[in-house]
Amino acid sequence: MTYGEYFEQHPDENMSWCKPYTDTHEENYIIVNEGVPIMVNMGFMSYYASLDGSDVFRSAVAELAQKMNPDYSTIYDKEDLDIALDAMHETGCIKCPFIRYCAAMYEEYQK
Repeated sequence: MTYGEYFEQHPDENMSWCKPYTDTHEENYIIVNEGVPIMVNMGFMSYYASLDGSDVFRSAVAELAQKMNPDYSTIYDKEDLDIALDAMHETGCIKCPFIRYCAAMYEEYQK
């Protein structure tokens, strides 16, 4: 059994080191790998930390934070990632919009 097959049977679980977060409508996602945001998906737009360059990706995280929290402009003591995550919830890997690109899903499941 692969991790992908395991997560199909356990749709609310995710990897301990890589976690997808989404909004209540499951339209916006941010993927956090070992505490670092690596992917953002807002509607039909996707941003990758490794591909889009740090300025573009940082702007995408900030845009997501603004979209998720209407009080964004009044929050000065938090990073954009924390502002976004405060308004989102952790979800299972199977719901991640990037699951088909995740190499871990094709590896053999180990308890």
